[in-house]
Amino acid sequence: MATKAQLELLIEELKAALAGAAAENEVLRARLNTGIAAFKTARGEIARLNEIIAGRRVVFVKPRTEPKPTVTRFYRGGVLWEKTRLGNTATERLVSEPRTEFHVVAGKYDGDEENCKFADVRATREAAEALLATVSDYPWSRIEERAVA
Repeated sequence: MATKAQLELLIEELKAALAGAAAENEVLRARLNTGIAAFKTARGEIARLNEIIAGRRVVFVKPRTEPKPTVTRFYRGGVLWEKTRLGNTATERLVSEPRTEFHVVAGKYDGDEENCKFADVRATREAAEALLATVSDYPWSRIEERAVA
C-alpha cells in the first residue's frame, strides 16, 4: 500500500496535470473561438457574393420564332390553286385570278433621269399609302399598282 506521502505526491502531480490540461483547454478554446469567428465572417462574405451573383445572373431566353407560311400549289378541276398554311390556319386561292400589288417607289433625280433609292411592295392600298407617307421627303415618290397572276 501507498503511504500518505506518496498519496500526497500523487495528488500534487494530478493537480499539476489538471492545471496544465486546463491551460491547454483555454488555448484550444481560444483557437476554436477564432476559427468560429473566421467561419462566420466567411459565411457572411459568401452570402454577400451570392447576392451579387444573383443580381448579375444572365438568363438566356430562346427568342420566339414566328411560324413561317407553307405554300403549296395544286390543280383542282384543271385550274391551278395555291394553298397557304400558317400555323393551324389554311387559305386557298385561285392562282389564275388576278391579284393587285402596290409598289411604293421613291428617289431623286440624276440629271433628267429618275434614280430609284427606295422600293417596297404592299398588299393593300392603305398599307402602301402609309408607307408612301414615310418616304415623301424624296424629290419624287409614287405608288405603282400592278396586277399579279
